[in-house]
Amino acid sequence: MSKFSTIAAVTLGLRDMIKAAMPPMVEVTTLPAAMAQTFVVQPGVRARVNVMFLRASVNTGFRNLSPGRDRDAVGVREALGGELGLHYLITVYGTADPEEEQSTERLFEGVHGVIMGSPVVGFRGSAPVLAEADSASNLDGARVLVESLSIEDIYRVFSALRAEYRPTLACVAMPSPRN
Repeated sequence: MSKFSTIAAVTLGLRDMIKAAMPPMVEVTTLPAAMAQTFVVQPGVRARVNVMFLRASVNTGFRNLSPGRDRDAVGVREALGGELGLHYLITVYGTADPEEEQSTERLFEGVHGVIMGSPVVGFRGSAPVLAEADSASNLDGARVLVESLSIEDIYRVFSALRAEYRPTLACVAMPSPRN
């Protein structure tokens, strides 16, 4: 299984999970930060929530959870998606009026509520292209946890991305392989 298809499956699953919980006239995208901040109001779209993949890290706790689960019948180590910790930034570009359903504050609250309310992303059938890939058959879903970033980390990320700071939620998704 390719780590790239795992990243794509989790990213699209997270996007679809957030999109299902958003009010009408809110676009949910997976753009880089520099492209997402150039939001142009279109007919029928008043706000944007952007899910941006930041980086992948090694999930060190994975091997402790299930000994032998990462080996096939012959004993050869398989490359499972559960070894990855996928870090995301979810940025909100809402309207300025706090009374509107598409305001930045309400959208941010909605994204946070979705992740805290149902922290498991299921991506079976979320993207027909990925259904043909190995990742759809080898992974059950991904557990999403809110991650805290210090002010210095946030400054570094947005400086490196050359983007203006927006209300952002950092989270980490850990794909869980099928038993």
